[in-house]
Amino acid sequence: MAASGRRSGNGTRFALQGTMIALSTWKTWICGIVAVGASAAMGCGAGNPGPGLGDDGPACQRGTEACACQAAAQCDDGLACVDQQCRRPEELGLVVNDAAARSCEVLLHEGNSRIAGARFASSVTGVHIRQGFHSAISFFGNHDDAIPADGIVLQVVESAAPGEDIGEDIGEDIEILRARCFDREGWELDGMAAALEK
Repeated sequence: MAASGRRSGNGTRFALQGTMIALSTWKTWICGIVAVGASAAMGCGAGNPGPGLGDDGPACQRGTEACACQAAAQCDDGLACVDQQCRRPEELGLVVNDAAARSCEVLLHEGNSRIAGARFASSVTGVHIRQGFHSAISFFGNHDDAIPADGIVLQVVESAAPGEDIGEDIGEDIEILRARCFDREGWELDGMAAALEK
């Protein structure tokens, strides 16, 4: 018998066996994404760099801050490739506020801020996929415990050029469009079980 605070039906119950969560809702959230490896192309795809980012000369070395990304959307340690440019991200926590949750899938909308990636604690396994102005995060705890408050950290940068003031704090315009969390038995939990730590 399902405990209070759970919903069944509509395909929300699933097993958490194996190494990843089966997410049937990805196709409806972000069309055209068929593999985790596609995330690199979304944030900073291969191809010619944008104006001023390709042939900057020795003064702007690929992979360094404010310069073009290296091949395969790579940047030096501590930097993230966004819009074909290496940027230094700030961190924004994504908190699961229901102790019964063992896995979640979250869809976010970006504004002037971009979610360049996500960092997961050692006790959490997850993936981040980005397309256009949307990011999707899916994760689950590696143990049958509540997901820690610092378990998911979003790496956020401004879409403006480095040093350009967009008039708001980084990450302030990022919002959760949808969040679904599931308990240890795979039942969906009621309510918005995830929130941004602004």
